[in-house]
Amino acid sequence: MLVLRSACPLHLAVSAGLFFVTMATPAHAYIDPVTASIVLQVLVGGIAAGLVAFRQFRDRVLGFFRRAPKSVENSTKSDEK
Repeated sequence: MLVLRSACPLHLAVSAGLFFVTMATPAHAYIDPVTASIVLQVLVGGIAAGLVAFRQFRDRVLGFFRRAPKSVENSTKSDEK
């Protein structure tokens, strides 16, 4: 008896992507400089956004493990005595 399992969406997406890439026919299309410029801008913007996100994540993680600064209330109370 054949038992069908439900596949995860990621597996289906990868399989469909590989299918469409391997079955593609040549388009013989021209890519003008404007299109190449837009693709370059998207790549540079994506890299910049990724670096900013990584830096913010790193700062949050490091901030969690750092010691808390002395509060202002404790230092003023010791000065008054």
